[in-house]
Amino acid sequence: MLKRLMMAAVLSAALVIAALGSAQEKKAPKGFGFNNPSQYKEQTAVHGGAGIIRYVEEFGHGDFKTRHQFLRVGVIPPKSSIGEYRLTDSDELFMFTSGLVYVTVNGRTARIVGPSMVPARVGETIGIFNPSDTEVPFAWLATTLEKGRYNPVDIGNDLVKKRFEEPCQFTWIPMDYGNFRITIKSAHGGKGPIYDTFGRLSKEYYKTLWGAFYLILPPGTSIGYHRHDIHEELYYVVKGRARGTVDDVTLNLKAGDTILCPLGSSHGIYNNGAEDLGIICTLNSSLPSGEWSAENLGDDLTKR
Repeated sequence: MLKRLMMAAVLSAALVIAALGSAQEKKAPKGFGFNNPSQYKEQTAVHGGAGIIRYVEEFGHGDFKTRHQFLRVGVIPPKSSIGEYRLTDSDELFMFTSGLVYVTVNGRTARIVGPSMVPARVGETIGIFNPSDTEVPFAWLATTLEKGRYNPVDIGNDLVKKRFEEPCQFTWIPMDYGNFRITIKSAHGGKGPIYDTFGRLSKEYYKTLWGAFYLILPPGTSIGYHRHDIHEELYYVVKGRARGTVDDVTLNLKAGDTILCPLGSSHGIYNNGAEDLGIICTLNSSLPSGEWSAENLGDDLTKR
């Protein structure tokens, strides 16, 4: 009897330790968001849309020190949609790493093939429908006029019956630029060269004064370790693999992963893979002027 009780106690303790270990594995270190589809949550009728959308909020407004509201990462299943809604106090960006969607902005609908970015500004309407037979991965970033205040208004259209027009009647940014690249010899003291493409939104585009850029890092190149005191950055990995560093913590990254560098923190990224690394870099200032700045820290990160 005593032996059975001791064995039960040992088994119970092992289960507790395993559960704690599992919980620790699921919790990403500060500044890192790892794309894990098993953690996606099903959301029905998102903004009045059709079907079910699956996503997780990698970062919420409490994680940001600027006016970023959230970064959501997930998938839009076939024949499902994010219904049309109006941005009353936010600027937003949808990023599609692959697949095909119909995007509606201000009532005009276009056929968008990933990898692509589609922005929407304060006062505009937007919605997305997946007409295909495969799920479409996406990331969704919102930034507000007033920190923590987010009040979109649903239009009441699930967009299922909308048909696309050609050519596209609104701003969208494809991320397959071939040779349309600008060479950057060194980024923040990193190992270069890397490439800035024409896939960009300057801070003047959005009322909330933040920008987004698509960067390509060939194998063996890096954005060097640097610090930000007046703006925050996100690196969202579109393709490839890398090692990302935030405040001296270095971890492996894959497509769909994100690193956040809040105010006063330091970061950088190194392509240690065998193919080009494509990342979307967003910059959000804490100042009304939208000013950005950086301090290079003299580490190209290739040895981390």
